[in-house]
Formats: sequence, structure tokens, C-alpha cells
Amino acid sequence: MIKKLTGLFIACAFLSACVSMSEDDCLSANWAAIGANDGVNGAAYSTLETRINQCREYGVEANLTAYNRGYEDGLRTYCTPRNGFEVGSRGSSYNNVCPVELEPEFLAGYNEGRELYRLESNLRSAESALNSLYAQIDDKEDDIEDLRKRQGSSETQLPEDEYRRRLDDLYSDVRRLRRYIEERQFDVRLARDALNAFAYRRW
Repeated sequence: MIKKLTGLFIACAFLSACVSMSEDDCLSANWAAIGANDGVNGAAYSTLETRINQCREYGVEANLTAYNRGYEDGLRTYCTPRNGFEVGSRGSSYNNVCPVELEPEFLAGYNEGRELYRLESNLRSAESALNSLYAQIDDKEDDIEDLRKRQGSSETQLPEDEYRRRLDDLYSDVRRLRRYIEERQFDVRLARDALNAFAYRRW
């Protein structure tokens, strides 16, 4: 049963819509399979209450025994060190669902995955800050070029003192922004080195 639910795990891992049950779903429900799917996805047990309430609207009662049996089977697939790492590395939350005998190893993998997620996020943020800085400089340099072109046309030419003032301001902005390049590059190297060190330790 669990192997057949692998596709559902991938499809539903990020979809709250998988908790929604229509009247047809409730009438034809395989509660053991539903429980297994919830367990495989690490869904909080309170998900069952949502399903119960949805099906009661259609006059259908959930089979709690079958659901619980499937849910426990699903958790045995979910609560592994390898899956803990996968869940953590996606930045997903843990709903404290693992049985006490499986939770320590799951959490070891989960916390390691969360560390990878944090390091990757740090690198993305550092790279984004550097790219944003380059973009700001490019915009200022484009403004300089546009100002020069404007000044070259008698129709759009500015008074000389105003032209010089605007040009000086733009060059000043470029110099100011360029002073941050080395710092942003250092942040990227630092974040990348930390990520590489993590990968070296793990693999």
C-alpha cells in the first residue's frame, strides 16, 4: 500500500487541497489509504478532524479504525532519517507526528536538512544582494548615458550648471554603490564556503 502512495506523496506534499474531500470522495473513501497518505505526508493528526467534518456534511462517517491503521503505516514511511532530511531541506515544518521510537532519528535528519535549507537560503540572499547592487549600478550608468545624449541635443539640452550638477550626482552615486561590491562579493564567498563545508561534512 505504501509503495502505491509514493506518487500521492509527491503530488500532495505542498498542496493543502489534498485535505479537501468532496461528496464523491467521502462516499467512495478508502479510509486506510487516506490515512496512509496523510501519514506519508507527515500531516498532523488533526487533519482527520477536518476530513470527518467535511464528510459529515454529506452524511458520511469516517472509518476511524481503518484511517488510524493506514496513518500509522504512513508514518513509518515518513519518519525516517532520509525523509527527515528531505523535509528539512525543503524548509517544511514538522508537525510532531512521529512515534517516540522513530522521532530521534527522524529529527536528526530533519535538523540537518534544515541546516542545508538555511545555508542555501543564505547563499541565495547574498547572491541576490550582489545582483541587486550590480543592477543599481547599471541603472545609474544608463542614466548617465541618457543624460549625455540629452545634453547633445539642442532640443533637450539643460543649462550647463544643471547638467554638471546632475552628472556629478550620478557619478557620485555610482562611486558610492561600487564601494559595496567587495563587501557583497565577500558575503557570497562566505555563504558559498559555508554551504560547501556542509556538503563536505555530509558527503
